[in-house]
Amino acid sequence: MNRMRSVENQYVKADDSFLINFGSKNLKPIRISLPQPPPLNYIHGYGLPPSEQFFKRLKVPDKIEELQLQCYDFFKNKRGSHYDIQKRFWSLLKKRANELKYEIKWMKLFRWHMQYGYWFFNDGKPTYITGWHFSYLHLHWMTLRKGEGYPEYDERQRRRFLFRKYLAETTETFMDRDSNGNAIKVNGKYRMVDLGKRVFFGAIEPKGRREGLTNEFCHIITRIMTETTGTDNLGTVVSMDGDNAGTHFKKKLVPAFKRWHLWLQPTWKGGATEIEFNTPKTVLHPNVNVLGSSINFTDSASDTKNDGKKIMVAGYDEQGKGKRVGNVINRWQINKETMSLEAGGDILGFCTHPSTVEKMNEGGQDYKEMCDISNFYSRGEDGQTVSGLSISYMPTSYCLRGFTDKFGNPILLKPTKRQMAMGYKKTIGSQAWVQRKRLELFDEKDPKKMDAYRSFVRKFPEDYDDCWKGVTGFIGFPVELIEERVFELDKDIKYVRGRFEWINGTRLSTVEFIEDNEGQWYVSQVIKPHEANLKTTMDYYSAFADDYVPMFRPLQPQKFIVGVDPHEFNNKGESMALKSRFTKLSDTGICVLRRRDKDIDTNDFDKKNWKTKHCVAALQERFPNNVVVAEEALKVAIYYGGLIHLERNKTEVWSHIIRWQYGGYLNHMAEQFPDGRIQVDPTPGTFMATQSKKKMFTLAKDHLVDHTHIEKITPLLRQAKDISSMEELTKYDLLAAFMAALIGDTSIYADIMQFQDGNDEVVSLGIQGKVV
Repeated sequence: MNRMRSVENQYVKADDSFLINFGSKNLKPIRISLPQPPPLNYIHGYGLPPSEQFFKRLKVPDKIEELQLQCYDFFKNKRGSHYDIQKRFWSLLKKRANELKYEIKWMKLFRWHMQYGYWFFNDGKPTYITGWHFSYLHLHWMTLRKGEGYPEYDERQRRRFLFRKYLAETTETFMDRDSNGNAIKVNGKYRMVDLGKRVFFGAIEPKGRREGLTNEFCHIITRIMTETTGTDNLGTVVSMDGDNAGTHFKKKLVPAFKRWHLWLQPTWKGGATEIEFNTPKTVLHPNVNVLGSSINFTDSASDTKNDGKKIMVAGYDEQGKGKRVGNVINRWQINKETMSLEAGGDILGFCTHPSTVEKMNEGGQDYKEMCDISNFYSRGEDGQTVSGLSISYMPTSYCLRGFTDKFGNPILLKPTKRQMAMGYKKTIGSQAWVQRKRLELFDEKDPKKMDAYRSFVRKFPEDYDDCWKGVTGFIGFPVELIEERVFELDKDIKYVRGRFEWINGTRLSTVEFIEDNEGQWYVSQVIKPHEANLKTTMDYYSAFADDYVPMFRPLQPQKFIVGVDPHEFNNKGESMALKSRFTKLSDTGICVLRRRDKDIDTNDFDKKNWKTKHCVAALQERFPNNVVVAEEALKVAIYYGGLIHLERNKTEVWSHIIRWQYGGYLNHMAEQFPDGRIQVDPTPGTFMATQSKKKMFTLAKDHLVDHTHIEKITPLLRQAKDISSMEELTKYDLLAAFMAALIGDTSIYADIMQFQDGNDEVVSLGIQGKVV
């Protein structure tokens, strides 16, 4: 007894909760409660010293193993189905029930753990794993790096299974939310409310390489479907293409399921392309109870493949990498309907969506968008996120394979003497290994090494943002410089929030900037009152008057330029259609670029040391109509004295500005030819065709390479860091406005305006010419 008390004194209290989505700058952690442990003497490993307490698979009693082998041997040289083997096993077990009382009790307890979970001591701490996790560790036979075997236990795996089980069962949501659906705390705590129905379809799991999630969801599929009745109920494997899904089904799911113990398998047949939980055709016994459900793989990754089927569980593998057919978001929207009733309101099925990310234009971008709309803390009235899923993420170094101790805990920086004494062979931990590999690959002067560096970061993400790391590098943006600058600005903010207002409320007059922490503008350069609102007049063509009429223009148009990216205005039907496709309704972006001041930055070849040419004000907002867009752009243009450059086919915006007699504030593309001729486009702005977009991205890349270190508007830099392709620009409105300003800055129209004389003679860049 004294020895037992001495050992118990070394035990520690069980955790009352666990954390997921930790270790990321921009991903909010989630803390979920855990069940209370039973009495200590009911927990496996009780009585042992902590050093001897770790996860150990329960050994099937010898007599049960022998009985199974006898059944297989009986049909070794005879014709017999799997059903026949099972039938013989249960018949023999029944006959020998009296002599196998312990074994039968053990089988019942094993089944109980599969249903309700399992407690064991781990290094002195009572530790709980779910029933899915328990059976995965005991039943899922798989191919390992060396040979075959069962999975190894680790803490990351445990948390994944805990969170999945929570998502599969929870009916709670946040009681208090803001107007956008974001959860808010009351007196420092979140208050929860029970809706009485499930609120999650499952988890979306951006991950690193070789984390074993495919094997995990294959096991979850078999667990759910071996407990589901109904001939129309289906479990399925979906991947980036049909061949890959078939490989997972045939090489992972089926072999592992076939090795389940006879006494755990329902009656089943098939295995080549489908597992049916039914008897062979030769069995004509009406009293045989069968599940009737089935498991297959989706042999096409097209959006509508599973339309009309009732999916109870699905594993959507590697949607963020490689070639795939269809759009993964559209596919999920269709399959989501098959996993629920009442248009998604009554959830029946469960799913996981694990993936690494490679090419953003081949599934990666769709997958990122699904993650973006799977924010655990943003819910609708039905308690669901927009996608019905929740992000589940942990840093790759947290229990990276080969970097865990005897108890399945992570070794991050350096092993302790105790961990070394208990069998850990390496001299460094996982974080140190990842960092060392990154340093080996990082070389800004070598594009190939940088591609390899970014690929490694995505495959071994230490931060949630790393999952998409370097995709911007594919379009040439200096990701590392941007991230470094964002980190600096997060510690020392260089802008203020505020709004631009007409002075004394007099519309279309002069403008002032009002600092306001709730303001929609980010401003890093406030103009002194005597330098703001400087304007003069010029003759400008007005379609309303069908003639050239006097209009206002900036007095010094070479100082600033205002880029505008107006959003599309949709009717209610179009807006609902966009929402159903998880497509973001775009905002208006407005960006004020301080142009290069040649009196300050005199050297054309020393751009990296320029002190001018950077964003000084930025806004991203959804306005009710184009009148408000035009007015907001005009206010900031009047205040800074800059020209407005926008997409040319947004005629409604610039036509309002002309109607208000401010046509001189519109920028036109103008260039000068070697012979001195100057050409000015008659229509303001730029058509955003493919070639124009390529030019905009090139200008943005060059600007960021040279000037990221003097940019001060963090939201703009974050968008530059996150974007991954030209096609994605429609979702990054602030960046699009910045690019509009950059392309507008290439026009010499401001020079023409500044030096124009009464005879339309101009001096531009030191060359005499005429406006044509």
